[in-house]
Amino acid sequence: MIQRASCLPGNFESAPMRLLISIGCDGLRTRFTGDQPVLDARDWEDLAELARRHGMTAWLHESLAKRTDAPEPVRQRVADEARGQAADALRAMTELVEISCALTRAGVAHVTIKGPALAAWLYSSAARRAFTDLDVIVRPDQLEPALAALETRGYFLPPESTSTTARVVYAGRSAWPLARRGAFPVDLHWRLADLSFSVPLSVTRVIRDAVSLDVSGERLPVPSPTHAAAITFAHAAKHGWCSLEIILTLGQLVCRTDIDWREIRRSFDDSGTSRGLITGARLAHAVFGVTLPPELDEYHPSQTIDRLMLFAEDLLARPAGDHADRWEERRLHRASLDRRRDRVRYETLRLLMPTPLDAEWCRLPPGLAPLYGPLRLVRLAFQTMGTAFARPSIRS
Repeated sequence: MIQRASCLPGNFESAPMRLLISIGCDGLRTRFTGDQPVLDARDWEDLAELARRHGMTAWLHESLAKRTDAPEPVRQRVADEARGQAADALRAMTELVEISCALTRAGVAHVTIKGPALAAWLYSSAARRAFTDLDVIVRPDQLEPALAALETRGYFLPPESTSTTARVVYAGRSAWPLARRGAFPVDLHWRLADLSFSVPLSVTRVIRDAVSLDVSGERLPVPSPTHAAAITFAHAAKHGWCSLEIILTLGQLVCRTDIDWREIRRSFDDSGTSRGLITGARLAHAVFGVTLPPELDEYHPSQTIDRLMLFAEDLLARPAGDHADRWEERRLHRASLDRRRDRVRYETLRLLMPTPLDAEWCRLPPGLAPLYGPLRLVRLAFQTMGTAFARPSIRS
Protein backbone atom coordinates (compact mmCIF):
# COMPACT_ATOMS: atom_id res chain seq x y z
CA MET A 1 0.00 0.00 0.00
CA ILE A 2 1.20 3.52 -0.77
CA GLN A 3 1.96 5.59 2.30
CA ARG A 4 1.30 9.31 2.17
CA ALA A 5 4.35 11.44 2.76
CA SER A 6 4.21 13.20 6.13
CA CYS A 7 6.45 15.99 4.92
CA LEU A 8 7.28 17.07 1.41
CA PRO A 9 10.84 17.66 0.23
CA GLY A 10 12.71 20.79 -0.79
CA ASN A 11 10.66 23.87 -1.64
CA PHE A 12 7.49 21.92 -0.84
CA GLU A 13 8.01 23.03 2.75
CA SER A 14 7.84 26.75 1.90
CA ALA A 15 4.72 28.45 3.23
CA PRO A 16 3.45 29.57 -0.23
CA MET A 17 3.85 26.04 -1.63
CA ARG A 18 2.09 24.51 1.36
CA LEU A 19 -0.73 27.01 0.98
CA LEU A 20 -1.26 26.00 -2.66
CA ILE A 21 -1.25 22.34 -1.66
CA SER A 22 -3.79 23.01 1.11
CA ILE A 23 -6.01 24.82 -1.41
CA GLY A 24 -5.82 21.78 -3.67
CA CYS A 25 -6.75 19.55 -0.74
CA ASP A 26 -9.77 21.75 -0.06
CA GLY A 27 -10.88 21.37 -3.68
CA LEU A 28 -10.53 17.60 -3.41
CA ARG A 29 -12.09 17.49 0.06
CA THR A 30 -9.05 15.70 1.42
CA ARG A 31 -7.19 16.46 4.65
CA PHE A 32 -4.08 18.64 4.48
CA THR A 33 -1.41 17.15 6.71
CA GLY A 34 0.53 19.44 9.00
CA ASP A 35 -0.15 22.93 10.32
CA GLN A 36 -1.86 25.50 8.16
CA PRO A 37 0.84 27.71 6.61
CA VAL A 38 1.37 31.22 7.92
CA LEU A 39 2.75 33.62 5.31
CA ASP A 40 5.01 36.59 6.00
CA ALA A 41 5.31 39.66 3.78
CA ARG A 42 7.90 38.05 1.46
CA ASP A 43 5.77 34.90 1.14
CA TRP A 44 2.76 36.94 0.05
CA GLU A 45 4.88 38.69 -2.57
CA ASP A 46 5.99 35.34 -3.99
CA LEU A 47 2.56 33.71 -3.91
CA ALA A 48 1.01 35.01 -7.13
CA GLU A 49 4.05 34.10 -9.23
CA LEU A 50 4.23 30.64 -7.65
CA ALA A 51 0.53 30.07 -8.33
CA ARG A 52 0.99 31.04 -11.98
CA ARG A 53 4.00 28.76 -12.33
CA HIS A 54 1.99 25.82 -10.95
CA GLY A 55 -1.25 26.56 -12.82
CA MET A 56 -3.08 27.29 -9.56
CA THR A 57 -4.16 30.90 -10.15
CA ALA A 58 -7.89 30.17 -10.43
CA TRP A 59 -7.78 28.02 -7.30
CA LEU A 60 -5.84 30.67 -5.36
CA HIS A 61 -8.25 33.41 -6.44
CA GLU A 62 -11.20 31.44 -5.10
CA SER A 63 -9.38 30.79 -1.83
CA LEU A 64 -8.28 34.39 -1.25
CA ALA A 65 -11.89 35.53 -1.61
CA LYS A 66 -12.56 33.68 1.67
CA ARG A 67 -9.54 35.01 3.57
CA THR A 68 -9.00 38.27 5.41
CA ASP A 69 -5.21 38.09 5.88
CA ALA A 70 -4.17 38.48 2.25
CA PRO A 71 -2.63 41.91 1.43
CA GLU A 72 -4.85 43.86 -0.94
CA PRO A 73 -2.19 44.23 -3.67
CA VAL A 74 -1.74 40.45 -3.74
CA ARG A 75 -5.48 39.86 -3.76
CA GLN A 76 -5.91 42.32 -6.64
CA ARG A 77 -3.02 40.88 -8.66
CA VAL A 78 -4.36 37.34 -8.35
CA ALA A 79 -7.89 38.52 -9.21
CA ASP A 80 -6.63 40.28 -12.35
CA GLU A 81 -4.71 37.19 -13.47
CA ALA A 82 -7.71 34.94 -12.78
CA ARG A 83 -9.97 37.22 -14.83
CA GLY A 84 -7.46 37.17 -17.68
CA GLN A 85 -7.32 33.38 -17.52
CA ALA A 86 -11.13 33.23 -17.57
CA ALA A 87 -11.25 35.52 -20.61
CA ASP A 88 -8.71 33.32 -22.39
CA ALA A 89 -10.78 30.25 -21.54
CA LEU A 90 -13.95 31.80 -22.98
CA ARG A 91 -12.14 32.74 -26.18
CA ALA A 92 -10.53 29.31 -26.41
CA MET A 93 -13.84 27.46 -26.05
CA THR A 94 -15.36 29.67 -28.75
CA GLU A 95 -12.44 28.80 -31.05
CA LEU A 96 -12.78 25.10 -30.27
CA VAL A 97 -16.46 25.15 -31.19
CA GLU A 98 -15.65 26.93 -34.47
CA ILE A 99 -12.89 24.41 -35.24
CA SER A 100 -15.18 21.49 -34.40
CA CYS A 101 -17.93 22.85 -36.66
CA ALA A 102 -15.47 23.29 -39.54
CA LEU A 103 -14.21 19.71 -39.15
CA THR A 104 -17.75 18.34 -38.90
CA ARG A 105 -18.77 20.14 -42.10
CA ALA A 106 -15.74 18.57 -43.81
CA GLY A 107 -16.78 15.11 -42.61
CA VAL A 108 -13.71 14.74 -40.36
CA ALA A 109 -14.27 12.71 -37.20
CA HIS A 110 -12.44 14.38 -34.32
CA VAL A 111 -12.14 14.86 -30.56
CA THR A 112 -10.90 17.86 -28.57
CA ILE A 113 -8.44 16.89 -25.84
CA LYS A 114 -6.47 18.40 -22.93
CA GLY A 115 -6.41 22.12 -22.12
CA PRO A 116 -9.71 24.02 -21.85
CA ALA A 117 -11.76 21.10 -23.16
CA LEU A 118 -10.53 18.87 -20.33
CA ALA A 119 -11.14 21.64 -17.77
CA ALA A 120 -14.68 22.26 -19.04
CA TRP A 121 -15.45 18.54 -18.74
CA LEU A 122 -13.67 17.92 -15.43
CA TYR A 123 -14.55 21.13 -13.57
CA SER A 124 -17.49 22.47 -15.59
CA SER A 125 -15.31 25.54 -16.12
CA ALA A 126 -12.58 25.95 -18.74
CA ALA A 127 -11.13 28.78 -16.62
CA ARG A 128 -9.79 26.31 -14.04
CA ARG A 129 -6.76 25.35 -16.14
CA ALA A 130 -4.06 27.48 -17.73
CA PHE A 131 -3.06 26.55 -21.29
CA THR A 132 -1.08 27.86 -24.24
CA ASP A 133 -2.67 26.05 -27.18
CA LEU A 134 -5.66 23.97 -28.30
CA ASP A 135 -5.53 20.27 -29.08
CA VAL A 136 -7.67 18.43 -31.62
CA ILE A 137 -7.20 14.81 -32.63
CA VAL A 138 -8.21 13.17 -35.92
CA ARG A 139 -7.54 9.81 -37.55
CA PRO A 140 -4.26 9.63 -39.52
CA ASP A 141 -6.13 9.01 -42.78
CA GLN A 142 -8.08 12.26 -42.29
CA LEU A 143 -5.12 14.50 -41.56
CA GLU A 144 -5.08 16.17 -44.99
CA PRO A 145 -8.85 16.96 -45.10
CA ALA A 146 -8.61 18.19 -41.51
CA LEU A 147 -5.79 20.57 -42.45
CA ALA A 148 -7.78 21.77 -45.48
CA ALA A 149 -10.83 22.43 -43.26
CA LEU A 150 -8.77 24.40 -40.73
CA GLU A 151 -7.06 26.39 -43.48
CA THR A 152 -10.50 27.75 -44.37
CA ARG A 153 -10.57 29.11 -40.79
CA GLY A 154 -7.16 30.76 -41.29
CA TYR A 155 -4.98 28.14 -39.56
CA PHE A 156 -1.75 27.24 -41.36
CA LEU A 157 1.42 25.24 -40.87
CA PRO A 158 4.59 27.16 -39.94
CA PRO A 159 6.08 29.36 -42.69
CA GLU A 160 8.10 27.51 -45.36
CA SER A 161 6.38 24.26 -44.41
CA THR A 162 4.01 22.27 -46.61
CA SER A 163 2.00 19.17 -45.75
CA THR A 164 4.62 17.14 -47.66
CA THR A 165 7.43 18.54 -45.51
CA ALA A 166 5.34 18.30 -42.34
CA ARG A 167 4.68 14.60 -42.90
CA VAL A 168 8.45 14.01 -42.73
CA VAL A 169 9.59 16.61 -40.19
CA TYR A 170 6.76 15.84 -37.74
CA ALA A 171 6.58 12.11 -38.53
CA GLY A 172 7.95 11.21 -35.09
CA ARG A 173 5.75 13.74 -33.33
CA SER A 174 2.08 13.50 -32.46
CA ALA A 175 0.76 16.67 -34.09
CA TRP A 176 1.15 19.38 -36.69
CA PRO A 177 1.39 22.87 -35.12
CA LEU A 178 -1.04 25.31 -36.75
CA ALA A 179 -1.29 29.04 -36.17
CA ARG A 180 -3.76 31.81 -36.98
CA ARG A 181 -3.22 35.49 -36.37
CA GLY A 182 -4.93 36.64 -33.18
CA ALA A 183 -5.92 33.10 -32.13
CA PHE A 184 -4.54 30.34 -29.95
CA PRO A 185 -2.16 27.92 -31.70
CA VAL A 186 -3.73 24.57 -32.56
CA ASP A 187 -2.00 21.20 -32.37
CA LEU A 188 -3.65 18.95 -34.95
CA HIS A 189 -2.97 15.45 -33.56
CA TRP A 190 -3.11 12.14 -35.37
CA ARG A 191 -1.66 10.19 -32.44
CA LEU A 192 -1.76 10.71 -28.66
CA ALA A 193 1.99 11.04 -28.08
CA ASP A 194 5.25 11.14 -29.99
CA LEU A 195 6.00 7.94 -31.88
CA SER A 196 8.89 7.09 -29.54
CA PHE A 197 6.72 7.37 -26.41
CA SER A 198 4.26 4.49 -26.00
CA VAL A 199 0.63 5.29 -25.14
CA PRO A 200 -2.14 3.02 -23.85
CA LEU A 201 -4.79 4.11 -26.35
CA SER A 202 -5.34 4.33 -30.09
CA VAL A 203 -6.80 7.37 -31.81
CA THR A 204 -9.50 5.18 -33.36
CA ARG A 205 -10.77 4.05 -29.95
CA VAL A 206 -10.79 7.57 -28.53
CA ILE A 207 -12.79 8.94 -31.47
CA ARG A 208 -15.14 5.95 -31.56
CA ASP A 209 -16.03 6.21 -27.85
CA ALA A 210 -16.15 10.02 -27.63
CA VAL A 211 -18.89 11.81 -25.72
CA SER A 212 -20.31 15.30 -26.22
CA LEU A 213 -19.81 18.38 -24.08
CA ASP A 214 -22.48 21.09 -24.21
CA VAL A 215 -20.86 24.48 -24.92
CA SER A 216 -23.47 27.23 -25.21
CA GLY A 217 -25.84 24.95 -27.10
CA GLU A 218 -23.12 23.47 -29.33
CA ARG A 219 -21.84 19.90 -28.95
CA LEU A 220 -18.09 19.56 -28.53
CA PRO A 221 -16.69 16.00 -28.85
CA VAL A 222 -14.42 15.03 -25.94
CA PRO A 223 -12.96 11.67 -24.81
CA SER A 224 -15.02 9.34 -22.65
CA PRO A 225 -14.24 9.63 -18.91
CA THR A 226 -12.04 6.52 -18.94
CA HIS A 227 -10.15 7.65 -22.03
CA ALA A 228 -9.80 11.20 -20.67
CA ALA A 229 -8.18 9.78 -17.54
CA ALA A 230 -5.83 7.53 -19.54
CA ILE A 231 -4.77 10.40 -21.82
CA THR A 232 -4.18 12.74 -18.86
CA PHE A 233 -2.11 10.23 -16.88
CA ALA A 234 0.01 9.48 -19.97
CA HIS A 235 0.45 13.20 -20.72
CA ALA A 236 1.47 13.89 -17.11
CA ALA A 237 4.11 11.16 -17.28
CA LYS A 238 5.52 12.52 -20.52
CA HIS A 239 6.01 15.96 -18.92
CA GLY A 240 7.33 14.68 -15.60
CA TRP A 241 4.39 15.78 -13.41
CA CYS A 242 6.01 19.23 -13.41
CA SER A 243 3.25 21.35 -11.82
CA LEU A 244 0.86 21.11 -8.89
CA GLU A 245 -2.10 21.60 -11.24
CA ILE A 246 -1.14 18.52 -13.25
CA ILE A 247 -1.06 16.42 -10.08
CA LEU A 248 -4.28 18.03 -8.84
CA THR A 249 -5.96 17.07 -12.11
CA LEU A 250 -4.85 13.47 -11.58
CA GLY A 251 -6.32 13.67 -8.09
CA GLN A 252 -9.62 14.99 -9.46
CA LEU A 253 -9.76 12.10 -11.92
CA VAL A 254 -9.00 9.56 -9.19
CA CYS A 255 -11.96 10.88 -7.17
CA ARG A 256 -14.47 10.34 -10.00
CA THR A 257 -16.82 7.36 -10.03
CA ASP A 258 -17.37 7.11 -13.80
CA ILE A 259 -13.88 5.89 -14.72
CA ASP A 260 -13.03 2.23 -15.30
CA TRP A 261 -9.68 1.97 -13.53
CA ARG A 262 -9.45 -1.73 -14.26
CA GLU A 263 -9.50 -0.99 -17.99
CA ILE A 264 -6.95 1.78 -17.53
CA ARG A 265 -4.58 -0.41 -15.54
CA ARG A 266 -4.89 -3.19 -18.14
CA SER A 267 -4.23 -0.83 -21.06
CA PHE A 268 -1.17 0.72 -19.37
CA ASP A 269 0.17 -2.74 -18.52
CA ASP A 270 -0.37 -3.91 -22.11
CA SER A 271 1.39 -0.85 -23.54
CA GLY A 272 4.31 -1.16 -21.12
CA THR A 273 3.68 2.24 -19.48
CA SER A 274 2.37 1.26 -16.04
CA ARG A 275 5.35 2.91 -14.30
CA GLY A 276 4.08 6.32 -15.41
CA LEU A 277 0.53 5.49 -14.34
CA ILE A 278 1.54 4.33 -10.86
CA THR A 279 3.94 7.24 -10.34
CA GLY A 280 1.20 9.74 -11.19
CA ALA A 281 -1.19 8.02 -8.79
CA ARG A 282 1.40 7.96 -6.01
CA LEU A 283 2.08 11.67 -6.49
CA ALA A 284 -1.64 12.51 -6.30
CA HIS A 285 -1.82 10.54 -3.08
CA ALA A 286 1.40 11.91 -1.55
CA VAL A 287 0.73 15.57 -2.40
CA PHE A 288 -3.05 15.84 -2.08
CA GLY A 289 -3.98 12.80 -0.02
CA VAL A 290 -6.50 11.26 -2.42
CA THR A 291 -7.59 7.69 -1.80
CA LEU A 292 -6.54 5.54 -4.73
CA PRO A 293 -8.68 2.87 -6.36
CA PRO A 294 -7.42 -0.69 -5.77
CA GLU A 295 -6.14 -0.94 -9.35
CA LEU A 296 -3.69 1.92 -8.67
CA ASP A 297 -2.96 1.05 -5.04
CA GLU A 298 -1.43 -2.37 -5.71
CA TYR A 299 2.13 -1.16 -5.39
CA HIS A 300 5.24 -3.28 -5.05
CA PRO A 301 8.50 -1.53 -4.10
CA SER A 302 10.30 -0.32 -7.22
CA GLN A 303 13.52 1.68 -7.35
CA THR A 304 12.52 3.02 -10.77
CA ILE A 305 9.20 4.40 -9.53
CA ASP A 306 10.99 5.89 -6.50
CA ARG A 307 13.40 7.62 -8.91
CA LEU A 308 10.50 8.92 -10.97
CA MET A 309 8.95 10.32 -7.79
CA LEU A 310 12.20 12.10 -6.96
CA PHE A 311 12.45 13.42 -10.51
CA ALA A 312 8.92 14.86 -10.25
CA GLU A 313 9.70 16.41 -6.86
CA ASP A 314 12.76 18.09 -8.36
CA LEU A 315 10.77 19.52 -11.28
CA LEU A 316 8.01 20.73 -8.97
CA ALA A 317 10.55 22.65 -6.89
CA ARG A 318 12.05 24.48 -9.88
CA PRO A 319 11.20 28.10 -10.66
CA ALA A 320 9.08 29.14 -13.63
CA GLY A 321 10.80 28.58 -16.97
CA ASP A 322 13.30 26.05 -15.62
CA HIS A 323 12.22 22.96 -17.54
CA ALA A 324 13.82 19.55 -17.90
CA ASP A 325 16.58 19.63 -20.50
CA ARG A 326 16.68 17.08 -23.31
CA TRP A 327 18.94 14.71 -21.35
CA GLU A 328 16.67 14.82 -18.31
CA GLU A 329 13.66 14.33 -20.56
CA ARG A 330 15.35 11.31 -22.14
CA ARG A 331 16.02 9.72 -18.73
CA LEU A 332 12.44 10.44 -17.65
CA HIS A 333 10.91 8.86 -20.73
CA ARG A 334 13.15 5.80 -20.57
CA ALA A 335 12.35 5.23 -16.92
CA SER A 336 8.61 5.55 -17.60
CA LEU A 337 8.70 2.59 -20.00
CA ASP A 338 8.30 -0.83 -18.40
CA ARG A 339 9.96 -3.02 -21.04
CA ARG A 340 13.50 -3.07 -22.33
CA ARG A 341 12.35 -3.43 -25.94
CA ASP A 342 10.31 -0.22 -25.62
CA ARG A 343 13.32 1.62 -24.21
CA VAL A 344 15.46 0.41 -27.13
CA ARG A 345 12.72 1.48 -29.55
CA TYR A 346 12.55 4.89 -27.83
CA GLU A 347 16.29 5.47 -28.17
CA THR A 348 16.31 4.34 -31.82
CA LEU A 349 13.42 6.54 -32.89
CA ARG A 350 14.72 9.51 -30.91
CA LEU A 351 17.98 9.19 -32.83
CA LEU A 352 16.61 8.59 -36.32
CA MET A 353 13.33 10.49 -36.59
CA PRO A 354 13.77 14.00 -38.07
CA THR A 355 12.52 16.99 -36.12
CA PRO A 356 11.74 20.66 -36.87
CA LEU A 357 15.27 21.47 -35.69
CA ASP A 358 16.63 19.58 -38.69
CA ALA A 359 14.44 21.62 -41.05
CA GLU A 360 15.66 24.83 -39.41
CA TRP A 361 19.29 23.70 -39.78
CA CYS A 362 18.94 23.13 -43.52
CA ARG A 363 15.83 24.02 -45.52
CA LEU A 364 15.04 21.57 -48.30
CA PRO A 365 12.46 21.85 -51.10
CA PRO A 366 9.30 19.80 -50.42
CA GLY A 367 10.32 17.25 -53.04
CA LEU A 368 13.50 16.51 -51.10
CA ALA A 369 11.77 16.27 -47.70
CA PRO A 370 12.60 12.52 -47.30
CA LEU A 371 16.26 13.55 -47.03
CA TYR A 372 15.60 15.14 -43.62
CA GLY A 373 16.16 11.66 -42.12
CA PRO A 374 19.81 11.25 -43.19
CA LEU A 375 20.28 15.01 -42.77
CA ARG A 376 19.44 14.59 -39.09
CA LEU A 377 22.36 12.17 -38.63
CA VAL A 378 24.68 14.66 -40.32
CA ARG A 379 23.46 17.47 -38.05
CA LEU A 380 23.91 15.36 -34.92
CA ALA A 381 27.41 14.38 -36.06
CA PHE A 382 28.37 18.05 -36.51
CA GLN A 383 26.81 18.88 -33.16
CA THR A 384 28.76 16.11 -31.43
CA MET A 385 32.03 17.19 -33.03
CA GLY A 386 31.37 20.79 -32.08
CA THR A 387 30.79 19.79 -28.48
CA ALA A 388 33.95 17.70 -28.44
CA PHE A 389 36.09 20.54 -29.86
CA ALA A 390 34.57 22.98 -27.37
CA ARG A 391 35.73 20.92 -24.38
CA PRO A 392 38.90 22.19 -22.69
CA SER A 393 41.91 19.96 -23.29
CA ILE A 394 43.37 17.99 -20.38
CA ARG A 395 47.13 18.16 -20.10
CA SER A 396 49.17 15.68 -18.14
